[in-house]
Amino acid sequence: TEAPSGNELVADASARGREKFLKPLLLGLFIIWTVDFFIKVAIDKHLSLDGVNYFFHILENRGFANIAWSRRYTEYLTEWPLVLSLLGGITDIRILVKIFAFGIYFPYLVSFLLCWYVTDDGNRSLLLFPLGSFIGFNLLSDYDLIADHHVLAVMTWPILLLLVKERPLQWIEGILLWILLIAYSRMYETAVLTALIMVVFS
Repeated sequence: TEAPSGNELVADASARGREKFLKPLLLGLFIIWTVDFFIKVAIDKHLSLDGVNYFFHILENRGFANIAWSRRYTEYLTEWPLVLSLLGGITDIRILVKIFAFGIYFPYLVSFLLCWYVTDDGNRSLLLFPLGSFIGFNLLSDYDLIADHHVLAVMTWPILLLLVKERPLQWIEGILLWILLIAYSRMYETAVLTALIMVVFS
C-alpha cells in the first residue's frame, strides 16, 4: 500500500487536534448553559408566564396538562417527571416545583445527547448550532423558560443532523429519524407542515 503523504499526515494530525479541543468545549458549553438554567430555577423563574399555568393544570388533573392535542408529545417530554411524582404520592409543593423544572430541562438534555449520538467524530463542530440555540433561548426568554415552541425547536436539531449526513443512514439511524419525525409532528400546531417537508428530504 502507498504510504500517506506529508500533507495527509498533517491534515490528519490537525483533525485529531481539533477533535481533542472540540469535545471539552462542547461539553463545557452545555454544562455552563445547564448551570445558568438551574440558577434561574433556584429562584423559580420557570413558574413565570405559562409556567405556573402548566404547573397548576398538572396538579389539578394529576396527569398531563392536555392543553392541545397538537402539542401532546411536547407535554409528554416536559411533564412526565411531575406526573410520575404525583402518581408516586409526592405532595410537597417545593419538591414538585423543582421536579417540574427538571421536566423543562429534559428536552434540552435529550436533544443534546441525540445530536451527539448522530454526529460523526469529524462533524462534532455541528453541535455548536444546537448549543447556540439553547443559549439563545435561555438568554432571550429569561422569564419564559417553559414554551412549547422551544421544545419544538430543540428537537428539530437531531432530525436536521440526521438529514444532512453525507453518508447513507444506518438502519438504526433511519428508525430513529422516523420516530423523531412522528413525535415532532405533534409537538406544535405548525410542526405537521415542517415534518412533511423533512419527510420529503429523508
